[in-house]
Amino acid sequence: MVARVSLLLVSVFLFSNIAGSVRAQQSATVSLKDIENACQKRESLIRSAEYRCDQSVFIRAFSVPVLKIGKPKSNDMAPNMAHDMTPEKDLELSRQFTFAISGSMMQYSYEGDFFNPDDGIAAKKKYVSVCDGTIARNFHDNSNPGQDYPMSGIIPKMPIHWDYRNRILLPILMFARPLQKTLGGIDITQYSVSANKGFIDGRECILIEPNHSQTNGPRIIYWLDAEHGFVVRRQETKFGSRDNPPNSTIDIEYQSHAQLGWVPMKWKTLQNGGNEQETVTVIQSSFNTSIEVDRFRFEYPKGTAVVDMRSGERFIASSDSGERRTVTNAELQRGASYKEPSTPSTQLCP
Repeated sequence: MVARVSLLLVSVFLFSNIAGSVRAQQSATVSLKDIENACQKRESLIRSAEYRCDQSVFIRAFSVPVLKIGKPKSNDMAPNMAHDMTPEKDLELSRQFTFAISGSMMQYSYEGDFFNPDDGIAAKKKYVSVCDGTIARNFHDNSNPGQDYPMSGIIPKMPIHWDYRNRILLPILMFARPLQKTLGGIDITQYSVSANKGFIDGRECILIEPNHSQTNGPRIIYWLDAEHGFVVRRQETKFGSRDNPPNSTIDIEYQSHAQLGWVPMKWKTLQNGGNEQETVTVIQSSFNTSIEVDRFRFEYPKGTAVVDMRSGERFIASSDSGERRTVTNAELQRGASYKEPSTPSTQLCP
């Protein structure tokens, strides 16, 4: 009986070692080309994607640094510089957002609570960002009557979606457009397959890290699930040494899909040592449906103060007839309305 048990244990030990060796060998044989081919295949299958999501945000009290000009709080601080921490109490915020992508066109909008670290206040806000491949626009409605221009907008120089690096959207973009770097994807030429391995939910993940020559700025590391088309299970952002803990992480959960394999359905981001947390839960998603081009266009509401970064022009928009009026510096300072005429004596903004 003892001999049989010993034989069984030896067999289990040998099998475990063989299985482990095979798994390690399979991981070692994964190349960047394998990852690139899988990502290209997934991109070709996803013509369009639409998401509607709930988003919850947690910010720990006195965890966000704010630099303000003013009287120093102690003799240890530089003159006229005061470092404050905000918010004054734990914040739990919620908002809802929609996202759509079709080809290279993108639309993102949210409505709900937004925290502004500059003044330490959380307030209701509406936001829209679109790009139809020709022109990009974003729009902020701060719903704050105390501001001179509660509605504001920006037209970027390039027709690239303003939020293509937004960490909240990255799980969708890395899934649907994994290799398009102007849409949040990975520039695979800047990466190498790491000798390190990671495990998430018991599954081994392939890690790809920036090449050794890439030393400036943040180091973004991706954990890829080889069993499911190399989808990103985790993204880490590090600064400084390789051994430093990540400054931020995004962990992504997936759900089985008949045509696309796995699709992202929930994700959580951690920043600032976990003092800032955001959780996104997908309420509804669809793929490869026909989306009208108008979904990716936006007309500024009347009275919106807009900065056109292509020309440097500032204007107040009127959605009624597509009119717009250039705004002077003096008018910006006193919060002029659309109807208020320009004064010839005031120099126009460049």
